[in-house]
Amino acid sequence: LAYTAGVLGSMLALASLVVGLRSAGHAVGWGFQFQEPLFVAGIAALLVTFALNLFGVFEIELGQGRLATVGQDASGLWRSVFEGLLAVVLATPCTAPFLGTAVGFAFASSGFVIVAIFAAIGVGLASPFLLVSFFPALARFVPRSGPWMLKLRAGLGFCLLATVVWLLWIVGQSGGTDAVVALSAALLFLSFLLWTFGQLQPMRSAWLGRVSAVAITLLAFASFNLIDFERADAAPRSGAARGQDAEAESDGFAAYDEAAVRETLARGVPVFVVFTADWCITCKVNERTVLDRPAVREALARDGYALFRADWTRRDDTIRTKLAEFGRAGVPLYLVYDPSEPDRPRVLSELLTQEAVVAALDAAAPAPRI
Repeated sequence: LAYTAGVLGSMLALASLVVGLRSAGHAVGWGFQFQEPLFVAGIAALLVTFALNLFGVFEIELGQGRLATVGQDASGLWRSVFEGLLAVVLATPCTAPFLGTAVGFAFASSGFVIVAIFAAIGVGLASPFLLVSFFPALARFVPRSGPWMLKLRAGLGFCLLATVVWLLWIVGQSGGTDAVVALSAALLFLSFLLWTFGQLQPMRSAWLGRVSAVAITLLAFASFNLIDFERADAAPRSGAARGQDAEAESDGFAAYDEAAVRETLARGVPVFVVFTADWCITCKVNERTVLDRPAVREALARDGYALFRADWTRRDDTIRTKLAEFGRAGVPLYLVYDPSEPDRPRVLSELLTQEAVVAALDAAAPAPRI
């Protein structure tokens, strides 16, 4: 129930944020928090902190006991609440394919509907824990606690670090190599501070522990403020723009531009548009397992498609508006344009299959001239 409270609380907070931003005239989408490099850096720092805790570098104490005592305090209520909050934060970019229609409908509705839909999504996310709680018989399928949990705890720390690698890659895509190096250095500095905190914990001084925790937080914030994400983000656009253009040409995709799409269709050329983002795992899976397959590439070349990529890694109101036009609040979105029906593109499923993509491409391509 505490985990559910954390999930619902964070979902309602996210809904309130969406309503507030929309009331203030701002446009947002599903997973929009990952468009801000500073937010991504903050989540990376949080995951490194949790990983070090799982490795036993330091322990989190919440008054009633030590969380290091496996099976005794590991299920503390506040910890469960926070786990629910973190689950929502990390899950939103990955759930767009399954929630795109519901969230798109919510964003176009009243504030009450937004809150209601977000709360329903939260209940669904927390439902596995709720099922075990209200139907104890299901607990038979849950392994019993024991010393093995200490090994599992350490293993899960590596899973968190793997997520940090993904977050570093996201920062690198938008901020360049300098931003990745600076963030890695900041995370290393944070790790050293947490290690120092862990060395002081055996002294059992509550006053020293509180002072150390505040000092670590302040120093961590200061180190992250030294990372100039804006400057790093601007550098590739001015100094390496040609390199980006070359990369776009190498895989056949051009940067999305509505006017260019219209002009291409007017010439009788079919168009395939991919709406994606570097933080969207589903997008990357679709690209690797379907869009980059030889059969799909051959169909695109055979039918003479012009390819456009709408990159929503960073905030772009033009792309957000286009997503909303098709009832979507997030990526991925795949559009197949037939020159004979330029205003009625075929909308592909968020979860692609090779057969479905090839069939849609062949159906929208103009018949060859005899």
